[in-house]
Amino acid sequence: MNQYIKADGLVFPITDTEIRRENKGTSFPAEMTDENRAAFGVFPCALDDVPPYDAATQVAEQVAPALIDGAWSIGWTVRDKTPGESAAILAAEREAMTCTPMQGKLALGETNWAVILEYKATAGWAQQTVIDSAQTWVRTSQNIAFFQYLLGFTDAQVDDLFRAAMLIDA
Repeated sequence: MNQYIKADGLVFPITDTEIRRENKGTSFPAEMTDENRAAFGVFPCALDDVPPYDAATQVAEQVAPALIDGAWSIGWTVRDKTPGESAAILAAEREAMTCTPMQGKLALGETNWAVILEYKATAGWAQQTVIDSAQTWVRTSQNIAFFQYLLGFTDAQVDDLFRAAMLIDA
């Protein structure tokens, strides 16, 4: 499917319907040609393929349409994500991370789960109940933050454990 640009205002994409709507009272052929469109300042415009990039660390952005060697085209630029973009993506990913207690325990492994059970043996009734009764482990919950503290894990380690846990069939 061809795409078109209105060169005077760099409107992209523009359709034949929009050309007709902007030019009421003008007679148009049933099938528009590039020559018909050119009379209204509308020209074919190629949209370049997105170049390869690492979506985890980079962003591909369209650049403004440009007239190059007599033809309109829209290209791309690739840039590194800003710290804010990376942090926002990570925060959104963490918000979505959940697993069952069984998945979490299997991802933690016997040795790490033993540390939690050792703490539980000395904890009060309310904390024991929270550890035993959770239906879902949520990455951003205070309970997981406490497990992280007990185990001395970094945020990245907990993220990786959640990613692994969510892959375990439960």
